[in-house]
Amino acid sequence: MKAIPPPVRLPVASDDEMATAETEFSLMRATIATRFGVPTESVDLVTTDDTGILRVRYATVFLTEKDVNRITNNREA
Repeated sequence: MKAIPPPVRLPVASDDEMATAETEFSLMRATIATRFGVPTESVDLVTTDDTGILRVRYATVFLTEKDVNRITNNREA
């Protein structure tokens, strides 16, 4: 039987650090939305926690049919 390792204290982000990260993510979301000309609700940022540091792994932009046609300059559809 394997021994249970002793507990390890994990770093906890302060409220200020979390607020700063949320602000940065909101600005990223707004910048992406502006570049595509879509509402910020259409942008989803996927983040991960790398040893207490939140990092963006990827973003998903949801486009309507109208957005796709506008972005691709497809006026026929």
